[in-house]
Amino acid sequence: PRVGIDDVITKCKQAGIRVLMVTGDYALTAAAIATQIGILTTPNYDTRENLQQSNGNKKKGLVLTGSDLEMLTDDDWKLVVTQYEEIVLARTTPEQKLKTVKEFQKYKYIVGVTGDGVNDAPALKSADIGIAMGGGSEVAMEASQLVLLDNNFSSILIAIQNGRLVFRNLKKVILYLLPGGCFAELIPVLMSIFLGVSQNISSFQMLIISLFTDIAPSLCLMMEKEETDLLKEPPRSRNEHLVNWKFLLHAYLFLGILVVIGSQSMFFIYMYTYSGLGPEDIFLSFDNLPNIYANLKNITSLDEAKLQVNEFYYRGQTVTFVSIVLLQIFGNLLSTRTNFKSFIQQIIWKKNTRNFYLFGAQLISYVIMIIVVYVPWFHDLFKSRPLPVQYLFLPLIFALVIFSLDEFRKLMVRRKILYFHKFAW
Repeated sequence: PRVGIDDVITKCKQAGIRVLMVTGDYALTAAAIATQIGILTTPNYDTRENLQQSNGNKKKGLVLTGSDLEMLTDDDWKLVVTQYEEIVLARTTPEQKLKTVKEFQKYKYIVGVTGDGVNDAPALKSADIGIAMGGGSEVAMEASQLVLLDNNFSSILIAIQNGRLVFRNLKKVILYLLPGGCFAELIPVLMSIFLGVSQNISSFQMLIISLFTDIAPSLCLMMEKEETDLLKEPPRSRNEHLVNWKFLLHAYLFLGILVVIGSQSMFFIYMYTYSGLGPEDIFLSFDNLPNIYANLKNITSLDEAKLQVNEFYYRGQTVTFVSIVLLQIFGNLLSTRTNFKSFIQQIIWKKNTRNFYLFGAQLISYVIMIIVVYVPWFHDLFKSRPLPVQYLFLPLIFALVIFSLDEFRKLMVRRKILYFHKFAW
């Protein structure tokens, strides 16, 4: 056997992966090799003769030959598939290899097959993922979905680890994008329709968030390191999706609401501070806001009132835009980079958890925001306006609130307090 293969088999078992040996060798030879590399861990294993008597035993191994497989009933196959963790099948034909794949698939297992010969092609083709060795036959490689160019079984383990990490990080990307790029932009539209509040972020500003300021942070989340040893966790269920109800609950009713509260609060604070229009004036005003403003400021010309209200509103929309961007890159970004570990446990600059791309992503988004707000050429295009400098920093208070509340949630999840872990995404 290849040096180190026993360690790879052990790690596969820790990762919840059952490793079967299906070979053309004699049973005694196959069992000896399987014991040497760790597929069989007990010296006493079952055979077909005592298969029914033992009724299966996850603590024992099973060794069957091709002739044994021919005599197995459906009940026998059920015992083999569901009750034995360590299995060696010797002197098998291509048809029997294919039969083995289909029996495991019948019981909802995700089956991967490795092989390099022509005889392995039917099983490779039928498996959920066929894995051929790079030095194998052309037929085997054509029948497979994956080819190991280095002919090293341990490469499969690396692929599994990376696959699990990509799945986790994709969830983080989606979780980052939904609160600011979806929910916080939808609420102003709904407020405009049902609450009579003129849309306090422009459509162009929504596009800038979705197409520009959110892009770099979402990409950098794909570079996050694993929070735990992914090869010591069981495989995902076949029915597990990227997005489920717990995920949406966290994205919309936790992070999303916090972003909405922060951005809308900043809008109303600005409007009251500079125009004198409070929430009681703006809500249910529909198209009547210029009249309300004219009465408030004793302005006789309605046209003049409209001009002033529009200018205040453009600045208010810019405040909402700036607030969402800052809440995203300083609140949500730092929160969604971990599922349950704290910021300190997954610190950005620590070697095993390092992700300096975050700083670059934050800088890129911040520069884009500054350009949109302060470069005059964009003012007419995006209806943006320059803001007092304090509005570039005040939203950071709400970002800190988001970050702190999520750190508290993660603490509750880790300690399994008050059922928080039941709703963890």
